Amino acid sequence: MVERLAAFIPPARTIGAVTQRAQVAESLGYESVWVIQVAERDATIVAAAIAGATTKIGIGTGILPTYPRTPAVMAQTAATLDELSGGRFTLGLGPSHRVTIEMWHGMELSKPVESIREYVGAIRAIFAGQPFSGDIYRTAFSFMGYKLERANIPIYLSCLSPRMCRLAGEVADGAVLWMCSPEYISSTVVPNIAKGRAKAGKAMDGFEIVAAVPLSMTQDRSAGMDSFRKVATVYWNLPFYRKAVEGAGFGDSLAKFDAGGPQAIPDETIEALAGIGDAEACRTTINSYRDSGVTLPALSQLPRHDGSVEWTEAMDLLKPV
Repeated sequence: MVERLAAFIPPARTIGAVTQRAQVAESLGYESVWVIQVAERDATIVAAAIAGATTKIGIGTGILPTYPRTPAVMAQTAATLDELSGGRFTLGLGPSHRVTIEMWHGMELSKPVESIREYVGAIRAIFAGQPFSGDIYRTAFSFMGYKLERANIPIYLSCLSPRMCRLAGEVADGAVLWMCSPEYISSTVVPNIAKGRAKAGKAMDGFEIVAAVPLSMTQDRSAGMDSFRKVATVYWNLPFYRKAVEGAGFGDSLAKFDAGGPQAIPDETIEALAGIGDAEACRTTINSYRDSGVTLPALSQLPRHDGSVEWTEAMDLLKPV
């Protein structure tokens, strides 16, 4: 039986290099590739480029912030990407973070769980050709003269907190995780998703849990650890991620980070979250995520350094077997 694996496609100097990485993932048997929305290229356009450069690999957004795009705009975007890819697209959504929504977009991040619930409901209503009216979102948008590739385009939610995990289980088809340790996934994420599924009268069967697995395949383990610390500098300062890190039992590590900066993060904390070292070390970490309840581990490259393996080579060495 072939192990299921996905890959997050890291940024590159050119869009051509991005699509080439997706083509490599497809040729190596990866099930899907995922693109992120950060302060660089627009993820939906990157997804469109990948759709045109590949033929069979799944394409997902992990994730698109909901606040800057209305449900009608997001529904049109998802439908178009699903058409471009021939039914290979997965819409990954999340509220993002206060610093992003308020400082980048000049909007207010308010009631994220309630907002996401209505947002998903509005998109599903649009796909079904129905109006939607909630306390936060209202839309009478309908497609005119356009037939959807699929009326049931999968919707996944980013989830860190127990409440968002329960919501994902209740209203979504899957979850996308980042910076969640295997221990946190097994003790908090999966049980709360299961509660949401039960509330909706659904079993866990068919619900996808995608987890980005931070990896640095390298000959210089110390430099690989520092690559993780660079990433932690960004995410460990964001409230939603801080709660997940603390909830995973790393409160002491978080306190050390606050007091002494990224270099104060203990190695053992990094080892619990990331695969750093040779191919075997990376596989061990991937399997720890799989054992925690993740149905689809997704390789996620940490910043490169002297001695680290180029990403396409790492994907080859870790390809599904």
